[in-house]
Amino acid sequence: MRDAFAKLAQEVGGGKKPEEIADGFITIAVENMANAIKKISVARGYDVTRYALNCFGGAGGQHACLVADSLGMKSVVVHPLSGLLSAYGMGLADIRATRPRRWRSR
Repeated sequence: MRDAFAKLAQEVGGGKKPEEIADGFITIAVENMANAIKKISVARGYDVTRYALNCFGGAGGQHACLVADSLGMKSVVVHPLSGLLSAYGMGLADIRATRPRRWRSR
């Protein structure tokens, strides 16, 4: 993975280190997660700063604090079995696929 970021840093130029490129990806991911929460919660009139962020999934804990900071939240809840619970929930979910189609009007 380090080699891939080193190659990307070379392609981008500007004297960026591979670590800076990787950090940029993390920043974008965190902002996308925070914006998704804002879009749902803030649009409904909720003040997210008054709530705790409940994270789940195997990698949830890696981003939860950064997402909470971005949202102005002070608390993060991480269940000790969050990765297992996420996998269990996915196992219970219906298997389906959605494929967008483009319709042409004549």
